[in-house]
Amino acid sequence: MNSITSRLESKAATIMQLGMFVADYIYKRINGKFLFTVSTYACKREEFLKIFTQLDTQLQKVSSSRPVEAAIDELLNYSKAIKISDSTDTEVAVPMTPLMVEMDYDSDNEDSDLDDPSVERKPTVAKPVFLKDLLHYFTSDPQNDKTTYDKRGIAFSIGIEMVRIKKDTPEMKYYSTKLLDSALDLDGVGFPLKEDEIFDEDQIKVAFDSWRLSFMIAICTSEPDVIFKYLLENFIKQDWSVPTRIQVLTCIGLSCRELCGKEDKFIWGKTNLDKAAGKKLPGPGHDLFLNLDLGHGQDQTKKIVDIDQENRETQLVEAFESVGIGKGKVVRKSRKLAIDKKSRDSELAQGKTMHTSFINKKLPPLYYTLSAIWQEVNSQTYGAGFNVGTLSEYLNSHFLDILTMVYSCGVPSCIELVDMSIELIAVLSGQLQAIRTHAGDEFPRLLFKAVVNGIRLLLTDNERTLSVLRSTAMLEISMLTETLAHIVNESPPLEETEKTMTAMVLQQLQGYLYNI
Repeated sequence: MNSITSRLESKAATIMQLGMFVADYIYKRINGKFLFTVSTYACKREEFLKIFTQLDTQLQKVSSSRPVEAAIDELLNYSKAIKISDSTDTEVAVPMTPLMVEMDYDSDNEDSDLDDPSVERKPTVAKPVFLKDLLHYFTSDPQNDKTTYDKRGIAFSIGIEMVRIKKDTPEMKYYSTKLLDSALDLDGVGFPLKEDEIFDEDQIKVAFDSWRLSFMIAICTSEPDVIFKYLLENFIKQDWSVPTRIQVLTCIGLSCRELCGKEDKFIWGKTNLDKAAGKKLPGPGHDLFLNLDLGHGQDQTKKIVDIDQENRETQLVEAFESVGIGKGKVVRKSRKLAIDKKSRDSELAQGKTMHTSFINKKLPPLYYTLSAIWQEVNSQTYGAGFNVGTLSEYLNSHFLDILTMVYSCGVPSCIELVDMSIELIAVLSGQLQAIRTHAGDEFPRLLFKAVVNGIRLLLTDNERTLSVLRSTAMLEISMLTETLAHIVNESPPLEETEKTMTAMVLQQLQGYLYNI
């Protein structure tokens, strides 16, 4: 009776109905009538008790002298033979793993249905606390889960912010690639829209694509080492569509801009991170996770400690104390250091050198990898780039745009900027040669525009590097200039704005080459 009572008091509809079935079966055997008389429940009860009665009859036929193994085999065969018909009014059970669905009840005490445990309550979806739950919300199947739209709506609303507040955590490192895969496979089901406005399909698609790109950027900037490697490997291995490849390249380029300190206001979810903070769950397990994750709490033995960082801080304090800082002594301040600090502050204000660690250590390998992919593809296609049919020019031009965008993130402070510039000159010069070679075909206007834009970025705010290139890569720059001038003299079919931009870039390139 205790087990039946616990099931009747359960908030899960399936478990509660199971308790009602068993209670009705026992009650009828004792009193000759059913305990519950709800009409919507009666049909399901009759179907269940029919099968249950047949099973009871089968059990009574089993002789007590037969071996236990034979009886078990007979019961298993009987259970396999039962076929439950798919009725139209059958309700799909809500998956309870992970357990993020809370059952909410109507607070109207005058409603008589509240006293009836057979009345089904409408489930409400709670805000996810962990990335595991966020991933579950995104991958929820509307055919098997009645709360998919609610889950997707919440996930769309706080997903970007939730990923950003989980930056630099073990949880983010573990789920980063899984969340990225879910974003690439995600559709617009459950995407929240304003109720008082009407949107057409194109507007909804643009909004959803913008959200997905911002979500991917949030993941990428939270775990750049893992995600950059993952995206580039899958860019080669996976059979992605052209739009997906373009979005992945865009994610790489814009993530580099953010990691280098360049601010892009159009990216969603970079402000108002407080709304994504999950509620604190009761229980010691959640407390321990927070202590381990955030590095604070009463149990300091479970705190993640950076020993090297503590040693560096200790040495720094000792160095300060050795020269009298903190003890009231006056220390002479170098004028050169003050000037350098003022210069650095000025550059920070302009958003140029905010994250030098990423710019100097992680940006060059990423840039060289992108360049190697491009040159390897060109070697396989004889300079034609990616060969994906009618969309080839779109993908090729976008790849060059992202390559030059990643390069521009290192201007002007990257310690490997000279070598990166020589690599970029080789790529752009080779692409101009390919355009010139295929002059008899339809002129690749988008690809040519991407090359001109790359040359423009090479010449913008890059005087220190260009002064070095005059002595180390003059031949390459001369070849680039001559090829561009030859194509321009053939009057390619460009729009007026594109012609003006090309003429300005060529003039600037010639002025640099001849030191005008």
